This record gives sequence, C-alpha cells and structure tokens, in this order.
Amino acid sequence: MNKVELVKKLRALAENGCGGEKINAQKKLDELMAKYGITDDELDDEEIRDCFFEVHGDRERQLLVQIIYKVQGEKGTAHPVGNRLTGRVVRTKVACSATKAQKIEIEMLFDFYKRLYKKEEQFFFDTFIQKHELFGELKDGEEGQEMSDEDYFKMRNLMRGMADETPLRQIEGRA
Repeated sequence: MNKVELVKKLRALAENGCGGEKINAQKKLDELMAKYGITDDELDDEEIRDCFFEVHGDRERQLLVQIIYKVQGEKGTAHPVGNRLTGRVVRTKVACSATKAQKIEIEMLFDFYKRLYKKEEQFFFDTFIQKHELFGELKDGEEGQEMSDEDYFKMRNLMRGMADETPLRQIEGRA
C-alpha cells in the first residue's frame, strides 16, 4: 500500500471509526499529512496534470522512471522535457502525467530511494576497493577505519559475488 492510500484509509477510519480507534487514526492522519505536506484537497483531487521532476544524471533518471511506474503501474509513462526555444531535450527534467496525490507520492519515494541508492552506491564502491585491494599500506601508528559487524558481513558477502579479475589475468589472457 502506498503512502497516499494509507493516508486515505486513515482519513476514512478517522471519519467513520469508533472511540479510541477514531482518535488514534486522526492523530496518525494529522501526523502523516503534516510530515508529507498533504492537504485534504490534494487527496480528493483526481485531475491528471503534467508534472515535472528534476534529476541529476542518468542513474537518477532511471530511478525516477521506475518509481513513476511503481506508483502508476501500466499507466505510468515518463517522458523527456523539451526546451521550447531550441527543441532540444532538457536532460535535467523528466515529466509524467499524474494526479496531485501521485505526484506527492512520486516525490516522496524519489527522495527516499535517491538517498538510499547513494548510500548503497558508496558502500558498493568501498567494497570494490577492498575486494581488489586498491589501497596503500598503513603507516606506523595509523589505524584503519572501524566497521560494524553488520557492515563487515554485508561487505564480505558482496565481495563473494564480485568478479575475481586481476590485471595479471588480463595480461596472461592476451599473451
């Protein structure tokens, strides 16, 4: 269930529930609507509009397109934005047709997954460096970076799935 559907269900429960259920639903509804900046009008507005999103790079563009498809299913179609004067595609913008509620959900998910992807991408890069030993020796008195047990096991398992290529194998393969 997406966040907009959850908010709509909470609103129905707050309006039609009984006793404590109604009160708790209203509290949670108010909290979520404030957190995500959703108004009652936006929840009820089903008019489809052109929506524009800013992206930085191909990976963010791909991520946004996936999120649009997740939110809208088969109807989800992202398309490039053209510059009115030159007719050229604006590489930092992506458009789709969506309701206000869908746009809010797309923005929330995009923000969340963009941050998560950057974090995971950095972890993958650090793992790649460790797997292929692309670092120098520590100097006397210097200490390596501390890592949690959870990150250590995650890194170890990720390394197992990486290729065991080395420059020496590449040279031997060509000789």
